[in-house]
Amino acid sequence: MIELQDFSAAFGPAVALRSASLRIERGQRLGVVGESGSGKTMLALCLMGMAPESARLTGHLRIDGRDMTHAPESLWS
Repeated sequence: MIELQDFSAAFGPAVALRSASLRIERGQRLGVVGESGSGKTMLALCLMGMAPESARLTGHLRIDGRDMTHAPESLWS
């Protein structure tokens, strides 16, 4: 299961993703649609553990119950 709870990503004053919350159960599929600049790419990068180091992440990103919000790269392997 993948869960975002009040998750945000920002670069300095620019907010790339604001207060996103979602829950994806094992086997479910998710489609993300939105306007240019709405945070789709940042969401995908965060869900893959590939957020830029300069990104300021707040809230929670959990995968199978483990908080991965600030997890080191070694845990994403």
